[in-house]
Amino acid sequence: RQNFMAHADLDHEVFLDAGAALAFAQTVADTYPTRVFYVGHSLGAELGPDVVLLRLSQKPNSVRGLVLLSGIARSPDAVVDEQIATLGARQGGTPEMIAALRAQWAAVWAEARDPKTPNNKPLGLGSKLPATYWRDWLRRDPVASMHKLALPMLVTRGAKDANATHADFELLSVAATTPGSKAREFPGLNHIYLPIAGEANGVDVTTAGTVSPEFLDLVAGWIRQTAGPVSPRP
Repeated sequence: RQNFMAHADLDHEVFLDAGAALAFAQTVADTYPTRVFYVGHSLGAELGPDVVLLRLSQKPNSVRGLVLLSGIARSPDAVVDEQIATLGARQGGTPEMIAALRAQWAAVWAEARDPKTPNNKPLGLGSKLPATYWRDWLRRDPVASMHKLALPMLVTRGAKDANATHADFELLSVAATTPGSKAREFPGLNHIYLPIAGEANGVDVTTAGTVSPEFLDLVAGWIRQTAGPVSPRP
């Protein structure tokens, strides 16, 4: 944690490690270097297009496609505000409590956007992070990065997901324009593709369950089809 706080941004939390993982995958025995896919969930899905762009800049044609699971497409301040309103109500929060929490987070984002805020100023609630972290998150634009990629993409979402909304799913789906791309929402599934009764309330993602076989079959089938026939290793 001490090292991360000295370099508090999404690069050092996810991005650089994910790029290194793609590079490592191509060195694993019995792996076909031309059939490597990036699969990211939630924040990993949001950052996926940037990670793949990084890897392709290092080695062209090193990624065959992307699978973006439960990702967001909009600015994180808008998404977090919506999550507070939705999950707060479902967890029994009063309108006053929810309004206060939304105001606190609005102040965090406003400080992060303010160029006068020092990069090392701790922001957030509870376990605070330096302003650099929030600024880095605010600058990310997965939709713009998707348009820079000529790769097939699979975009999925559970229809009961309270973390990534249908609006995010639609934006990501529209941006997946390369032939072979596909998008699908799964009725009754939550943020981690578990079937749930009722509405997602935040606790549902911490409850043990069985991931939907239909979802797993779709992802595996799409990757298999998109990878194409096996060719001799170079």
